[in-house]
Amino acid sequence: MRVIERRLRSLEKHLAPLHRDRSKDMRVILSVLSQQATLANCTCTRTRTLTNGVLSESVALDGVQGSITDEELEAFIQSFPIIDTGTTAGQIEVHKLPFVPPPVE
Repeated sequence: MRVIERRLRSLEKHLAPLHRDRSKDMRVILSVLSQQATLANCTCTRTRTLTNGVLSESVALDGVQGSITDEELEAFIQSFPIIDTGTTAGQIEVHKLPFVPPPVE
């Protein structure tokens, strides 16, 4: 019985509770300032660290953030699934972005 209780407590620690502290969550929004944003060309990545439950959201807009409403942006972000990772606090995952040369004038 103690083994089951210990495993249950371990699962409860690793799964993010419904009423968790969202103050540690992080959202980064990148945007291009030269054109209007269209959500069809935008991307979003949402990951949650299982060890501490922190949600990290990275949004890349193809235009000015102010060209879409906050409600549209929030609905767009919520439409992406949350990917759970086992990364522990203090470790940084590095993702190499593709090089896009600037336009030639």
